[in-house]
Amino acid sequence: MYCSASPGSIALAAHVVILCFIFLVPTEAQNHLFDSHGLVQVRIEAPFRRMISEEEGRFAAKLIFAEYPGDTIHLEVSPRGKSRLFSGICDFPGLMLFFPDGAAGSAFEGQGAVPVVTHCKDRDAYEQLALLEYLAYRTYNVVTELSLRVRLARIAYFDSERDRLVTERVGFFLENYEKLASRNGWVRLRLPVIPPYEYEADQRALFEVFQYFIGNTDWSYTYAPPGETECCHNAVPIGNFAGPVFPVPFDFDQAGLVDAPYATVDPSLRIRRVRDRLFRGICGPPGFLNGALGLFEIHQPEIKALFEEAEFLNDRSRSKALRYLEEFYRTIEDDRRVERELLSKCREP
Repeated sequence: MYCSASPGSIALAAHVVILCFIFLVPTEAQNHLFDSHGLVQVRIEAPFRRMISEEEGRFAAKLIFAEYPGDTIHLEVSPRGKSRLFSGICDFPGLMLFFPDGAAGSAFEGQGAVPVVTHCKDRDAYEQLALLEYLAYRTYNVVTELSLRVRLARIAYFDSERDRLVTERVGFFLENYEKLASRNGWVRLRLPVIPPYEYEADQRALFEVFQYFIGNTDWSYTYAPPGETECCHNAVPIGNFAGPVFPVPFDFDQAGLVDAPYATVDPSLRIRRVRDRLFRGICGPPGFLNGALGLFEIHQPEIKALFEEAEFLNDRSRSKALRYLEEFYRTIEDDRRVERELLSKCREP
């Protein structure tokens, strides 16, 4: 169960980061992280102020389970989303945990690298945004296995150099892209461009309807983001180089469902705010959206229950999210609205 880091892979001792994870339900500590939706109680000790100020790089870390205090996993950690920090959007970064030796025997076994989605700013409202993004992932889990799994966590952030608690907030762990691909029998594809018609048609339509469901226009499953060489933007392609290929969505903080105060829309899309839904899918043969829309209709009770029963969602966020969901369902249950709001807005490949 003890995992040591590879020689030479650890940053300078001055940058040591200690991560202490305490699981709320000790009996789950040895299960794989994403086998359950139960809350994970986490304490992270790290030199947060210095880690945030670093431009890039990984920091040496160790992870200790409370139930097994004698066992330590050596790993590395780095901040994510530095551009949001430097632009003043966020005060606190997302995190990426790296397990060089696979974290054998632990809940993180086989995950490789695990993103942590955090609260952006130390305010209750921003914690609610993280919860809504978590529920967006959970929604996609309901309609397809070709989706990234998540695990909710209450995280206490402790600055190890200043010997003080920074804050305690709800966030979540996000599945590794390669792990997502492998558990579905595929591989993650690294290509510069993927034409829309290369994607499996039903899964592509489901991806597109889901983006409309959450009110997200900040994605591309065809091209790489500016300055990057790999497709895609907020979508990861998985499958086989000979086909089929499937798009999997991630990163929903710009979606209308989340409605982050910093979220913006591309002026070329001719919508005024992120809460305005816009279907950006590719046109297909008659009935090309029927399967995807049918899945959302079939799973409507389960999807609504996710939001109705979400433990940490406050009444205001819950009510606002449910109204947004109801608007979606009113649209897809009316053939004329489907024609007007989705089919007539599709794009030619």
